[in-house]
Amino acid sequence: IFSHNTIMKGEQYMIKRFGFILALLFVVVIAGCKKTEYKLEGPTTVSIVAGKSKELTLSVTPETSIKDVTFTVDKTSIVKATLNQTTLKVEGITAGSATITVTLKEKTHTIDVTVTEPEKAHEEKTILELLQSGKNDEKVIVTGVVYGIAQNGFYLEDSETGKIYVTLKTSKDLNVGDKIKLKAEYGLVGGFPRLKNAEV
Repeated sequence: IFSHNTIMKGEQYMIKRFGFILALLFVVVIAGCKKTEYKLEGPTTVSIVAGKSKELTLSVTPETSIKDVTFTVDKTSIVKATLNQTTLKVEGITAGSATITVTLKEKTHTIDVTVTEPEKAHEEKTILELLQSGKNDEKVIVTGVVYGIAQNGFYLEDSETGKIYVTLKTSKDLNVGDKIKLKAEYGLVGGFPRLKNAEV
């Protein structure tokens, strides 16, 4: 026969044990219900030449959520994009600007893309052609003979009527009579034609 005190102690023990189990269950449930924290990071701006592409790396947390990453492009006539895991490949189609919006659950990340036209190649022309119909900042290749030296440049001719003043991109020792071939930009400075930023 158990005494009253023994019974009371047994009940108190059971209550404490039951309370411990409930507390443990509460912790397990709370841990199981903890909301997953998603993170999505990457470049915010990118510049690209039309016809070229760049690969951008995205940072995704947790890694198991990579499969849930999606994206949209607001101007598909300017930019094309493809996504492979965390690598976003961006291709420039034509000059302009576009925005890529990357989404992971409730997180969004925007990338502003600027597409520029490729640099035009230098075209070979005579000095007379430039004097008659040259366009400002036109990139050209010219061959001629140095017939005069000035303080900040020199004079070049390729015919009796084809004569023009030239300024160099970087200094170079030249002498009258030197035959040279150069890349430069044609333009008018103070109303006078010249070849500027020339490279021999």
